Amino acid sequence: VNTSCWTVRHARELQVKEWFGIRNGEKYALFWGQHWSNKSKREIALKDFLLNRIRISAFNQEEKYLEESFKRIKKFKPTFIMGYPSAITDFCSFIKAKNCDLSFLKLKAVITTAEPLRNYQRKIISEICNCGVFSQYGGAEQGFVACECEKGGFHIFSDTTWLEDENGEMKPNTLTEAIATDLELYSMPLIRYRTGD
Repeated sequence: VNTSCWTVRHARELQVKEWFGIRNGEKYALFWGQHWSNKSKREIALKDFLLNRIRISAFNQEEKYLEESFKRIKKFKPTFIMGYPSAITDFCSFIKAKNCDLSFLKLKAVITTAEPLRNYQRKIISEICNCGVFSQYGGAEQGFVACECEKGGFHIFSDTTWLEDENGEMKPNTLTEAIATDLELYSMPLIRYRTGD
């Protein structure tokens, strides 16, 4: 296990949250996957408790579940939301259809990850959550690679990840596959890893 790599990745996550005024330990709602085995459920429940978050399934879009999730969020009072943009958008669309919003929470930010954030998603999430919506880019293999700031620019964390295209460059505003080299992962180096993104 490369503990220094994981330490750097978690520190990067805390740094990104602080960009938006979020302090370590603040409550948040995580729109993510659920685990099905009892052992995994217990481990994830403990981790969620320790990280002061509630987990909302990104894959259950039934009206009854969304209503229950809305009640859980209202009771928990998170200061920010993080997760898949598609799941957060579906949740916000459900809330909008009920003529409600989340402005009463005074959320500091919504940070999306794992999927591209589309303009229509940003619009509805921002409208319902009444806060900025920011896209974070990374992966299980290389952790946080880049994050959008409040001015709309993407900042690549080049001190921990080298990002390039197949020609060894990374030009702004170009569409190309991202090839990543993790500069912290020594236990199993990923050099010029083709992300498929």
